[in-house]
Amino acid sequence: MVKFLDDMEREKPIRFTSQQLKIATNNFRNLLGSGGFGSVYKGDFSNGTTVAVKVLNGTSDKRIEEQFMAEVSTIGRIHHFNLVRLYGFCFDKCLRALVYEYMENGSLDKYLFRENKILGFEKLYEIAVGTARGIAYLHEECRQRIIHYDIKPGNILLDAQFCPKVADFGLAKLYNRDNTHISMTGRRGTLGYAAPELWMPLPKSRKCDVYSFGMLLFEIVGRRKNLDFNLPESQQWFPRWVWNKFETGESRDLMIVCAIEEEDKEKAEKMVKVALWCVQYRPESRPLMSVVVKMLEGEVEIPAPLNPFHYLSAGSSPAIVAPMALNGSGFGSGSSQMNQADKLAEDATAETLDEPDWATNLDLCDLINQEKINSVELIRGIKKRIMLKSPRIQYLALVLLETVVKNCEKAFSEVAAERVLDEMVKLIDDPLTVVNNRNKALMLIEASGESSNELRYLPVYEQTYKSLKSRGIRFPGRDDESLAPIFTPPPSVPASESIAGLAQQIHRDIPVQTFSAEQTKEAFNGARNMVSKTRTVRIVPSSASIVASTVRSVVTAVPATVEEAIVNGVVSGGVVDQTMVGGDGYD
Repeated sequence: MVKFLDDMEREKPIRFTSQQLKIATNNFRNLLGSGGFGSVYKGDFSNGTTVAVKVLNGTSDKRIEEQFMAEVSTIGRIHHFNLVRLYGFCFDKCLRALVYEYMENGSLDKYLFRENKILGFEKLYEIAVGTARGIAYLHEECRQRIIHYDIKPGNILLDAQFCPKVADFGLAKLYNRDNTHISMTGRRGTLGYAAPELWMPLPKSRKCDVYSFGMLLFEIVGRRKNLDFNLPESQQWFPRWVWNKFETGESRDLMIVCAIEEEDKEKAEKMVKVALWCVQYRPESRPLMSVVVKMLEGEVEIPAPLNPFHYLSAGSSPAIVAPMALNGSGFGSGSSQMNQADKLAEDATAETLDEPDWATNLDLCDLINQEKINSVELIRGIKKRIMLKSPRIQYLALVLLETVVKNCEKAFSEVAAERVLDEMVKLIDDPLTVVNNRNKALMLIEASGESSNELRYLPVYEQTYKSLKSRGIRFPGRDDESLAPIFTPPPSVPASESIAGLAQQIHRDIPVQTFSAEQTKEAFNGARNMVSKTRTVRIVPSSASIVASTVRSVVTAVPATVEEAIVNGVVSGGVVDQTMVGGDGYD
């Protein structure tokens, strides 16, 4: 990190202090938005420059540090009219932030997907061309090639004149210009925009961005999301519907559905053909971004595109179905892949997500209710994710489970049949489980265990709930939403907040606290001394509480998990466990 900061001094982005940014943002009061890895605030410097200050969540998380370095080392080195400008950064002990030029009109997705379409097609065409120019600069004109890996409407910002600027370089990578392909660990990109090869163990290249731009182009033409289950089945996945219309020469239908006027028809047809070329399955079939720019501007003729979706079965889309594996001779059958439901569960709970993807979660519910995927297999996939030790994945899996159970009638019984509750109890009992995940599991069990709805009653839920209560497990309070039969996504809570190491993590009235090894040892020694006097005496339940109280007198505000470890572990079934209190297991 020291070398990185020294390099940045030479590259000339300004290094701000936390105090300077507090003054500029009026103590971070003007929130523009939040998500991903942080929150964005509007700020004004004394020279009249208005900025957007992106404050990263946490200061010690390794992934936060990686994102910080990725953004500064990429966008901090380059300048282009269609790339958001990075003025500087702050790297203080208490604050890590990125300072960008302020973009008055926010992100493109606000204008594409709302009912009130205030942008005309001519302006949308200009936005498409400008975005393509920005990506082409990253790929072909920089001193080092930059691959963005997350091109989507939310990452295209618009200034006061609605000029587009590519933003959010948290997933970007710098590569030597001589490298045409690179190997990469970990997944990148956003489901629905990410190229098929990003989800497979294959070399990655700048053609990943070309694919994402093609998906973006479809949404610009249609002024709708590419995947929309509220539409007739044939139109639900827009790119494939567009191809079908193009292949059969029914472009007029396309123009009518997309509300494109006659004077914009030529530009729209051009954008459609470019989009179809950009999303070709094989990377080598996709054009360079510099060629994309020329196609859009009419400098080169656009040949008739090939079918980019020939590898898909009828009715499926790469947005929700794992792509088939590539092999050297053609398109393989994909027989060695994990099953489809497992893949869907993995994508919806990917560790690269910083918050639940509500749209994907609810799309999965629609697929279950329409019997397009096997709900039992999906529940099994979610169960596998809950069993993993990653706090982030556990949290996302529990949220997905909650969404599915509350929106899919059959899932309620299938969760019981697949013994998912057993894994949730193990998670609750595991002392290493972070508080937010533990409380989420408890809330789900409590909501189902207390249900008075005959359609949502199964003995196993009630038995699990009562068993936990009989052991003295404390359940967190629940709001009315926890009892709602149909789930509505709450305000986004980043999954990073469920990691115990983050100082700001608080879940209701149970604080996250860190205790040293010495404090913990002292607490258990206090309990041991109390219990050692009663080795041969049976302890009634009220005495077990005294043991816990003794520990609390040694260490202030010991969390409930420590109390339960003593009451349920040291005092097992009301009888002192000689092996635990008599040996040196805690020394």
